[in-house]
Amino acid sequence: MSVAMQRLEVLARHAAIGVRFWDVSGATSLIDGLQVEVFPRANPRAAKLMKANPSGVYVGHAVSGLHDFEYSDVDPPALWGTAEA
Repeated sequence: MSVAMQRLEVLARHAAIGVRFWDVSGATSLIDGLQVEVFPRANPRAAKLMKANPSGVYVGHAVSGLHDFEYSDVDPPALWGTAEA
């Protein structure tokens, strides 16, 4: 018996920042134990831990002041310049 599934909705999030680090000695971008934080310059206490995606890029989500940018339906190039520093 097969079950037909219907996609009800798709949620896309834009990352305001993405950083890849490279471990020269290990020749890899997956660095065990590396912790990366991102925060607004005006509020260092609002630091958020960035997580590495499957490609080894650390991405920042839920950064203070960037909620509208992150959940916008507009493609990222149209949003550039709307984020507050």
